[in-house]
Amino acid sequence: MNTKTISVVIYLLLFFTYHSGFAFDKSGIDFAIWTGASTAGNSWEDPENWDTFAVPTSFDDITIPATDNDPFISAATLAEVDDLTIEAGAKLTLGFDPFTNGGSGASLKVHGNLVNDGVIDMLSSASLVLLGTRTGSGSTLMSRSLTGSETLYIMGMPLEGITIGDLGADFVYTYNNTTQLYEVPSSSTVMQPGKGYFVGSRASTFFFFNRDRTDNTIAYGNIDVDVTDNTDGFNLIANPYPTAIDVAAFFTNTNNSTVTTGTAYLWNDGGTNSGALRGGDYVTVNSMGTATGRFDPGTGVAGLKDPNRFDGAFNSFQGFFVEANQNGVVSFTPDMQVTGDNDTNSFFRETQESDDQRSILKLSLRGNNHYNEVIIGQDHQATFDDDYSMDAKKLTGNGRMSFYAIHDETQYSILAIPFVERGRVDLGFDLSDVGEYELSVEELSMAENSTSYFLIDHLTGERIELRNDAVLNFTLKQGFDNRRFSVEISGKPNNTLESQLNPRLGIEKVNDLLMLNHRGNSERVLISDLQGRVLFDQVVDFSYGQSIVDASLREGEIYLLQVGSYRSKFVWD
Repeated sequence: MNTKTISVVIYLLLFFTYHSGFAFDKSGIDFAIWTGASTAGNSWEDPENWDTFAVPTSFDDITIPATDNDPFISAATLAEVDDLTIEAGAKLTLGFDPFTNGGSGASLKVHGNLVNDGVIDMLSSASLVLLGTRTGSGSTLMSRSLTGSETLYIMGMPLEGITIGDLGADFVYTYNNTTQLYEVPSSSTVMQPGKGYFVGSRASTFFFFNRDRTDNTIAYGNIDVDVTDNTDGFNLIANPYPTAIDVAAFFTNTNNSTVTTGTAYLWNDGGTNSGALRGGDYVTVNSMGTATGRFDPGTGVAGLKDPNRFDGAFNSFQGFFVEANQNGVVSFTPDMQVTGDNDTNSFFRETQESDDQRSILKLSLRGNNHYNEVIIGQDHQATFDDDYSMDAKKLTGNGRMSFYAIHDETQYSILAIPFVERGRVDLGFDLSDVGEYELSVEELSMAENSTSYFLIDHLTGERIELRNDAVLNFTLKQGFDNRRFSVEISGKPNNTLESQLNPRLGIEKVNDLLMLNHRGNSERVLISDLQGRVLFDQVVDFSYGQSIVDASLREGEIYLLQVGSYRSKFVWD
């Protein structure tokens, strides 16, 4: 083995040992000190500015003393260090100025601990990932540039000790899910990292967070936020870190997957407002995709912050609603932090990539400056119950239009069901204005079973196949209608569900009753029809190897059966 090979092996051993969380001997870490000696400027990426004449890496402990040439990390640059010490009188700037630059802000990832006795200046869209602890008497300066004109955003605060008054906003509201009312907090209320607030400004220019304080310290470590299942169960929370967090990591957290439904509701204000008319509505995001709504009150700017895009990260300062299914806490952990997704304009991001294990039909309803989307998805893991991070109840933010799917008398923005040979999902709408509307197919992605979707117009009797980019025109009445439209689903059998049928589970018809043969103890038995109506849902005793249930089934109908974790379909004849 030559010297070069030995060096590579040692480097890889150090990398995997250190980044796997094992105890690590700090004697193997390099140390570097900022000198600012380069005649070319104060760039972090310039080796001449370091006493080692090398740009630091994640293995280096870094010290930045007070100099006449403070370091600057350029926009779109990712800098990584182990421990970072910023001495009194020193300043580190993470670049990106929304007035002069475009693109992503600078990112700094501190794998170890941060000691800040100086100043960290994070220009808008910059990111700071801290995986260790934070100490020191210094300050971190942060800002977030948002469009004004009385627009509202759900925001959080990644700095500790900041009050509502420090924020400098014209409008700040919290949400009480017991009374279902928005409340105005006092100016002395300390903003809790991880909690969400509706925030807005009357100014038509950029709105900045007040950066004049000298005692700002970033939130770090594990952060828990109380949530309650009172009345509607919706809670305003927010990313508590000075960098973006990964949505999938947040919702797959063991604690969060227990206390929430796995869906985030972001707010899109839709631009400026016209008198009392607001242009906003909610963007609904879960593992099935993104469904949005908006209303242009006549200013022509409702599409500027197009929320049809989501790339899987909540950026710094960004807040959102989650629905709690029980009282508890949601958890934010350092491993959720990511870099490079913290742009000012990235409150909305790309839809997820296609998945050959599911079919997605996204429909939109558009007219009279209104726009709403609904997603109907089929997935091998879906059931006819509410599935975690698959089903999302409709949260209406604008009373002028609401478009939704209906299941078990509940309205959904996103509805996931199993693959079926034949099925139907009813659609509903609630409109403030009568008029001409377009119903369009915004997205149609098919799994291998080649599902077909048809729109049924119960008023005219039409049955129209829904294809990519299809646009249908209708005259719709004002008010509430849950009966006019349905989506008919036609597809091949769900082979995955069939394969889950355990040989120990048998189905027999005995005197118009259903006899189930199953080896086990007590199991939940769920029987539903292809329209999603639940006909039987009880815990059944199988201690004698079989049990008889009375589910009032109709001859010739196809039913879905679930016994514990085993599923199947059967025809009652």
